[in-house]
Amino acid sequence: MKTSTLDLEELQVVNPTIVLEYLKSNSWVAVESKSTDQYLILKHLTPDKRDAFTLLPLDVEIPDFASRMFDLIKVVSIVEQRSQAEVFNSIKSAKEFAEEKDRDILNFKLKFKDVEQRELQATLLGELLISFQNLINGISGYYCKIPAIGRIPDKVISQSQVSVIGMYEGSFGLRLASKQPKVDQLDQQELDLLLKPLIRESFEELFKLVVASKEDENHLKETLVRLGNRVSSGYRKFLTTLQKTKTDNYLEWGSLDANLGASVEFKYQEVVRALEIVSKYVPEPPTEFEIFCRWVAGSERSKTFEIKDNDSGKTYKGEIDDSAFENVKELAKMSKSYNAVISEEISLNEATQEISFKYVLLSLRDPMSDTYSLPTIELDIN
Repeated sequence: MKTSTLDLEELQVVNPTIVLEYLKSNSWVAVESKSTDQYLILKHLTPDKRDAFTLLPLDVEIPDFASRMFDLIKVVSIVEQRSQAEVFNSIKSAKEFAEEKDRDILNFKLKFKDVEQRELQATLLGELLISFQNLINGISGYYCKIPAIGRIPDKVISQSQVSVIGMYEGSFGLRLASKQPKVDQLDQQELDLLLKPLIRESFEELFKLVVASKEDENHLKETLVRLGNRVSSGYRKFLTTLQKTKTDNYLEWGSLDANLGASVEFKYQEVVRALEIVSKYVPEPPTEFEIFCRWVAGSERSKTFEIKDNDSGKTYKGEIDDSAFENVKELAKMSKSYNAVISEEISLNEATQEISFKYVLLSLRDPMSDTYSLPTIELDIN
C-alpha cells in the first residue's frame, strides 16, 4: 500500500488519545515546554542519536486536523522504518476496525517495561489466548444460564469464538475479532442471536469484570459471586497467565453497536492485586478434559463410575457429579462408547510425598446424538 492511498477522510476520525498511547509505547516523549492545549510536540531519539520531532493535533475540530495527522504518520514511518500504511493501522481505533471489518473488534495491547522489547514467547502467547477464549466462553455460558459444572454447549461456544486478525506495534498488540458467521448455515435461533450477538454481551461483561478488578475488593468479590464459579475460575486462570507476561495492559473494544464499546488500562500491579483477591475466594480449579471412552462399570448406590479411554486405553475411576448423575444413570450402558467430561484434581500427601488423582465425571454424552441445546434467551429488541 503506497502513501498516496492513505485517505484524509479516514484520518479525520483518528482518535488523538489512541495515537498518543501508541507514541508513548514506542519511545516518543512529549516536550511539555513546546506543547499547548491544541497540540503536543513529541520527540524520539533515532538510532543515529539525533532527536526526531512530530506534532500531534489534539483538537479534531481544527480545519487541517487530517493533514496534520498525515504529517505525523509520515514522520513516524521514517523514524520506525515502517510503511505509512502499517503506522496508520497501528493507530486506528477498535471502533474504526469494527466498521471496516463488520465485526466487533478487541485490541489487546501488552506494554513491556523495556520499551524496546517486542517479543513474547510463543508458549506464553498461546496460553494467554487460550485462557482468554475460555474466559469468554464461560461468560457466554453465564449469560445463557448454563450450569457452572459440566460442558458448555457447542452452539454457545460457536457464538463466543474470537479470531486473531492481526498484530500491531505499540509494545505488543493483538487485534481480535468476533466470529464472522455464515448466515446461510445458521438455524433460526442462531439468526435471532445475531440481532443481539452473544459475544457482544460477553465483551461487555469482560470490561465490567476488569473495571471491578481495579476498584475495591468488595466490588470485585460481588462481581465474582454474580458471575458464578465457572467465570471466576476462568478469570483466575486468565489473570495467572497475564501476570506471567509482566506487562501493563490496555484493552479497547470497538462495537458495531454505536451504544457499546469501551477501553480500560490494566496495569501489572493491578493484575497482581486482582489475582491475590480472586485467589482468596476462588480455589485452584481442577483440570477438566473430554475423552471418547467405553463405559466399564458404575454403581448407583455409591455414585461411582469406571470408564476406559478408547484412544489411550487408560482407565478412569471416581465419583459421578450430582448434577450429572440422573443423566448418567439413564444413558450409561455396558461396553457402549460415549464422550465424557472429567475433572482431575491432583493432591500431594505431605507425609508420604505420594501424588494422588481424584476424578469426577461431570457429563456423559452419546456421540451419535447431541443432547445439548442452546437455552432460550430473551432478546430485548425494539
